[in-house]
Amino acid sequence: MPYAQHTSEIGVEPREGQLAPHEEREIRFSFKSARAAQFKSTLQLESRDVEGLNSWQQAAKISVAAESFAVDAVIEPDPREVPLDFGTVLVHSSAQRIFEILNRGRFPVRPAPSTRPDSRASDAMLVLLATLALAAARPRQLGGTPSMDTAADYSAPSSFAMVSRVYIPYDTEATSLAFGMGAAEQIAYDHMQKYAYAVSEQGVLNVIDWNDPSNPAVQSSLAYDFQGEKLTDIEICADKRVIFVGAGASTKTDNGRVHILTTVQRSSPAAPTSIGNLEAGPLPDMILPNSDCTKLAVANEGEAIYKNGLTDPAGSAMIFESSDWSNVANVVKHTVTFDSYTDSQLIQNGVHLPLSYDAMVYWDDNSYVASTVDFASARSSYSAATNLEPEYLAWSGDDSTLFVNLQENNAVAIINVPSTGSPSLTKITGLGLKDYTTIPIDLKKDQACTLATYAGLKSLRLPDSIQAVEVDGKTYLLTANEGDDVSYGDWEEKMKLKDVVESDGTPDKDMINMTITAAAASAAQAVHTATDGLRITIGSTAVDYSDPLAPEIQHIVAFGGRGISIYEHTGGDLSLTWDSGSEFETQQCAHFPWAHNGIQDEEFSPVNGTLWTTDAGIRGTLEEMAQECNDGGDGKPGACPLGQTVDERSEKDGPAPEAIVAGKACGSLLAVTATEKQSTIFVYDISNINSPTLLFVKQLSPSSETKNPGVAYADRSLGEIDPEAMIFLDAAHSPSGKAGVMVGGYELAIRRGLRELLQIDQPKEELQPGERKAITVTCTPGRVFEASSEGIALQIFDQLSGESVDHRIPPMRVALTAVYNTFQVTPPRGLNFGPVEKGETQTRSFTIRNNGIFAFNWSLFDWADPPSFGEDGQPPLSKNPVAAGPFNVKPTSGKLDPDEDVQVQVTFEAAGDEDYDSKIAIWVDGVQGEPSPDAGQLAGCSSYLLTGQSCVPGINTTDLQTVFEEQFFTRTLEDAIAIAGRLDVRVFSEADQIFHFGPVLVKERGVGTSQPTSPTAQPPEFGVTENLRLTNPKAVPCKVQLSIKPREGSDVAGSSDAFEVFPQELVISPHDSRQIQVKFTPNHLASFGAVLEAVVPQGTDPSSNYLSFELRGDGAVPSVSLQGPRLFGDEGGELDMGKLALFRRNEVQMALRNDGLLPATVRVDFAHSQNFTVACPSSVSLNKGESRSFQVRFHPHAIGKVKADLGIRTLGNPFEDVTIQLEGEGHSNEVCWELSDVRRAGGVFGMRGRLEPHAGLRAALAG
Repeated sequence: MPYAQHTSEIGVEPREGQLAPHEEREIRFSFKSARAAQFKSTLQLESRDVEGLNSWQQAAKISVAAESFAVDAVIEPDPREVPLDFGTVLVHSSAQRIFEILNRGRFPVRPAPSTRPDSRASDAMLVLLATLALAAARPRQLGGTPSMDTAADYSAPSSFAMVSRVYIPYDTEATSLAFGMGAAEQIAYDHMQKYAYAVSEQGVLNVIDWNDPSNPAVQSSLAYDFQGEKLTDIEICADKRVIFVGAGASTKTDNGRVHILTTVQRSSPAAPTSIGNLEAGPLPDMILPNSDCTKLAVANEGEAIYKNGLTDPAGSAMIFESSDWSNVANVVKHTVTFDSYTDSQLIQNGVHLPLSYDAMVYWDDNSYVASTVDFASARSSYSAATNLEPEYLAWSGDDSTLFVNLQENNAVAIINVPSTGSPSLTKITGLGLKDYTTIPIDLKKDQACTLATYAGLKSLRLPDSIQAVEVDGKTYLLTANEGDDVSYGDWEEKMKLKDVVESDGTPDKDMINMTITAAAASAAQAVHTATDGLRITIGSTAVDYSDPLAPEIQHIVAFGGRGISIYEHTGGDLSLTWDSGSEFETQQCAHFPWAHNGIQDEEFSPVNGTLWTTDAGIRGTLEEMAQECNDGGDGKPGACPLGQTVDERSEKDGPAPEAIVAGKACGSLLAVTATEKQSTIFVYDISNINSPTLLFVKQLSPSSETKNPGVAYADRSLGEIDPEAMIFLDAAHSPSGKAGVMVGGYELAIRRGLRELLQIDQPKEELQPGERKAITVTCTPGRVFEASSEGIALQIFDQLSGESVDHRIPPMRVALTAVYNTFQVTPPRGLNFGPVEKGETQTRSFTIRNNGIFAFNWSLFDWADPPSFGEDGQPPLSKNPVAAGPFNVKPTSGKLDPDEDVQVQVTFEAAGDEDYDSKIAIWVDGVQGEPSPDAGQLAGCSSYLLTGQSCVPGINTTDLQTVFEEQFFTRTLEDAIAIAGRLDVRVFSEADQIFHFGPVLVKERGVGTSQPTSPTAQPPEFGVTENLRLTNPKAVPCKVQLSIKPREGSDVAGSSDAFEVFPQELVISPHDSRQIQVKFTPNHLASFGAVLEAVVPQGTDPSSNYLSFELRGDGAVPSVSLQGPRLFGDEGGELDMGKLALFRRNEVQMALRNDGLLPATVRVDFAHSQNFTVACPSSVSLNKGESRSFQVRFHPHAIGKVKADLGIRTLGNPFEDVTIQLEGEGHSNEVCWELSDVRRAGGVFGMRGRLEPHAGLRAALAG
């Protein structure tokens, strides 16, 4: 029963068969068309007998007609015009959107909307593998310079998690593990054999087996010892089976070399062996092969040394060329020098010269350090190239250009490298300055994130590492703008602002003969408002030295760009495409405020540790650092944890990113960089090279918040300090088969696209002609996500056949942004109540602010005693206050709308004499957590530290030498007398616990009341006042009550009334001291005693709340004796000077002697007399045992008896006052005379008479 089929669209089944008599058979017709059209066909039915004896006979003709119609189902609204926009959705929450499908055709259809298959590899990962040491390797990228075509489909990683970490020994022994020893100074990775290599500062190459990415293992048996050489870098050409190791000479200004060794082969592991070495220039700081390993570039830094003068070799670059590195003799060397440039040409190109020739002249001849520096030799051999120090290398994608980074010069040398022939220098170009007129920067050392702009302030970017990438056929250079400076002897390029420019904008006096521009002065004054300690350069970018006799300060320029930059290489030059601005400081503040501009490095190594033991030169620094903090993380004093060094680098270089690498992962072009001193890693998606996106900010060493490196290394919780080690591994070169970065132990997982986020409700019934069906799409993002792509496709299935119909409905574009809730706590890390007196309470507050776009619930609870979380993963929202140790917190839960904040009050109840710290957990709904292995249900909660010091007030009662700082302090009174040589000493006798005033002048009625006759004699001052000092060693103010109490015991003589203390109550500030006055005023001759008590009323500690000691003193009077002729009478007597002729003189020697215990003042009263003279001052002061002689003279001027009174008054002791009556008699001698044998007129003349004194005799003789 054959048939004829005239069209391919119409079919018939079966085509032939047999019919028994009276049998019926059904013939089925089918119609299938790929286009809308009308079809007609005629089918002919023929038959014959079963045996085939007859020929075919026509039995009938059947005409078949059919028409096909196109499926006409559409999505409304039109997906080409209106996307399915979810807007912004909270991560882990759900959002729904609805679209409609309309059947505009003539037949029922079954629509099947679905998410589009993701064209990207869904299991790609970016893996970071750790090699832990103090300083690590140069950034590397395996597989050539990364290239990106933005027209291709790509996605970006969305998470970051630890994979593995390995601690590397610093020498060949597996047990030689220690922080600070530079065990992985540089690293490299052999992707073919899956071995990593690390060179140490101790001159050892270690091998790490990375065949199992989750469990890397050091293979100490494969180590290679370079016998202490200064290793600078390591590189590997895996397919060539060679290792390159750079090494500086023992004298770093001499030529170094590059060692060539064999790699370890996994099939038969054996330690590397030496092939030979190549001579390089001074200090080959970096080596880098090109993509096919036929050329090896070397950066000869040419770093200077200063020893009895400056030796500074020129920097250069070398390119070694070979097709067979096993034959060292055939390696060709090309050297590219920089000596074609002059200082002025380099400065014109924006190149920074730390010490140009003219600057060298100024500092050597005319500056304040001219007498201590010697640049004579360097000046005589100077060239501009000696200022240039190549430090880092990067190849372009086609290996035709070598970029040489000159860090200290803020510049890059661009070298043309032909495929054959000699390379040549194209240009040396500066990288420009960063201007903080509009970019905020943190300069304040205030332990906070205080970013501000400063008009006129600039900084040199001074990148350490560079990385070349290609995007859409263009070459770009990435820079990690760390900052650096140079110093030679007493000359330093880096100086504090205050040492260069005063706060009034004038040059500091040490800047001899320097002037300053108005713009620079204004910038300096602006910065002075925040800090005077900002480190600025005095190199060519800031100071014009063209006149070495009078340099001009033209700019205020700081060190380091505090971020990363991207430059486009075009026309043989570099132009800035993008800079991260202040993102590093703001993001580090937002994510890890405890690490903001902090510092951790080898100087934080433990005292008595390996570095301290092996390097005597650094011991002083380590010992100094070990005294910085009371708790280094183990409860003992030591170097500070990173969390206690906030802002230490704000005045210097801030975050200082040091390493940068780039590579492709998940189709995206990524850049990874890390800060030098804070271990903060930043991951950027730079696929859009003009506007990179920050994906992640992570902390490589979370334990450093509370532990210093030595403590954290000891318990193996230390992460990557100074994370300079970075190698980008694309998927083809990674040990895990997933793209990665070998640095510190984190993993980036790819974002899988919209497929995993969207759930579409499928229609359960067919869609009839003209019918509409609403389709619900639910989005439940599990992470941060942003997309605007064709995410939903519509398939139409034929109702009868069940097959998919080729129905070209345009896919629906889905727009979605998924975010976490974000919040800010102020203060960010915790509350420190400081010292609070025991029994008192103090209340402080912190603020929780909703910085996101969704409202969220929040809750607080004790970190050590968390509540049970519900099935929804949320804690109960209790209204009860939370008690965390002595801290009470309220409110403890609530809801915050966007931009709303709540103030949380914390009350500290000081209850003992100890330090308290408690952590509370801050839980916020819908935030991104930082899970840790031991966090449990607290994963995702933020810890908030509450600290306070409960103090019992008290005073020093043990170290009594501080009390008697102005007095003698001896074991016994006798010791003090022996030392002083006198009795009247003020001394505290430690053995007796007695303070002795010694003998003190008695104050009693009548004593000292007589008035002096001489204006120079003063009445005595009674009583002695001594200053004693009370010290408060506590952290809270201390109230002290002072009193004088009688002594106890029947044998106690004297009265306590003679002692006074001032003040009787005082308050001593924390860690301060106050003087008190104790006065002793005896009122009669006796020995006195009392007890001085100092009581701290609020003090509960017996060792510090009470101080007492005995006071003793003797009432005494001065005693002076008169020595000389014996006097008669108890109160003086008469002193008879005898009978003396007029105008003659008689003298008597007398003396005053102090026979008492006190210094004495004697008043000598004597009225003027013509007959007596007392040769003695009117007032005489005598120390104990001292005497003073004087004379009494009698010289009568009249005949007869004369008298005068001499009074001797001992001030303070009227009982010894004496009056001496001086007596004497004056007389006149008679003169008799006669003349005999005087002849006058023949006779004799005689005379008799009396001659008065001084009278003359005159006689007239006659005849």
